[in-house]
Amino acid sequence: MKETELYIPIKTLFEKLGYTVQAEINHIDLIAKKDNDLVLVELKADLNTRVIAQAIDRLPLTDFVYIGIERPTKKVISSKTYKDKVKILKKLSIGLIHVDQEAEVIFDPTVRPHVKSKKKRIKLLESFLAL
Repeated sequence: MKETELYIPIKTLFEKLGYTVQAEINHIDLIAKKDNDLVLVELKADLNTRVIAQAIDRLPLTDFVYIGIERPTKKVISSKTYKDKVKILKKLSIGLIHVDQEAEVIFDPTVRPHVKSKKKRIKLLESFLAL
């Protein structure tokens, strides 16, 4: 599954929850906004260090950062490497979404007091609202 194929199921998931969703704003794959909540999602075919690093880069913008990936096989999910990556995501308070035909939230990010950049967040919101 290509990254672009992950977008629609995740967009649908957040729209069902009442969010307005946009794609590719300031190099962020998916942004969902509802009231004062801002959710950022990075999309990749699989869970790798590159997408984890991208998600970490998004933490100063909002408390709600997810990684969306194609649903791994049962063999991958049971592997030590995958379990270690999930442990890292939970420690960093980054959520995980699996996608096949539909998107499923595996776990939500926990709200932690990340140091937020108000200037960057305002700029991102202005870009979101301009579309």
